[in-house]
Amino acid sequence: MDEKELEKYTAAAEAGDASAQYNLGVLLSEGDKKQQKKAFAWTLKSAKQGFAKGQSLLAHFYINGIGVGQNPDKAYDWYKKAAMQGEAKAERFMGLDALHGVVGEKDVEAATEWLRKAAAHGSDDASCDLAGMLQRGEGMKQDLDEAYHLFEQLAEKGLPAAKYNLAIFCLDGYPNGREAQRAVQLLEEAAAGGVKIAHVTLAQIYMEGVDDVQQDFDKATDSVAPLLKTGPAPLRRIAKDVLKEIDRLKSEK
Repeated sequence: MDEKELEKYTAAAEAGDASAQYNLGVLLSEGDKKQQKKAFAWTLKSAKQGFAKGQSLLAHFYINGIGVGQNPDKAYDWYKKAAMQGEAKAERFMGLDALHGVVGEKDVEAATEWLRKAAAHGSDDASCDLAGMLQRGEGMKQDLDEAYHLFEQLAEKGLPAAKYNLAIFCLDGYPNGREAQRAVQLLEEAAAGGVKIAHVTLAQIYMEGVDDVQQDFDKATDSVAPLLKTGPAPLRRIAKDVLKEIDRLKSEK
């Protein structure tokens, strides 16, 4: 945590500057639990002044239990306030919530509208979500060509989720025939960027061997190893199943 920045923002925040209160919330949220409680308090002040980024950050705190107990309903309310002001992260949250009906009601039409707004306000993640909807034909006419090109553009910008989805297109052979080597490269980049499921897909490719990617049990094992330590419970179970399958295949050789 930058002490000079902390001092600068504290002075402005105490004077009532909503932007400084928000920035102070961001900085303090990186600290211990005591500092996170302070982060919540300052962010609440910012949000109550109508500062959209403060409202969105406050909602993030409520969703993740940072400095306050988890409260999805309050998170939803604050995200909605921020989204109504055009805050892209909040618009994306509203879109995904409407898509899946987690807190509010499921409404695919509203989801599409919110995600388009978020994308227009610069959210590459929202653009990736829309590409996925195009790929599935969810809330709009299915268009694999447009989905592919969107994923490709976003992958070139470095978005890990887009790289993963583009890799799946490559494995499925769309639109240029199966490109296993390209898929592996994209999956490695996606995994390095935090896409957990990419570890599993990589392991499956190495475990089986696909086209010009040779079977390699060591690489398959290395691919899922990170999930055993940091992966969510469902993926940890899948990783363990992959390792069992690798052992079985080894025993047959």
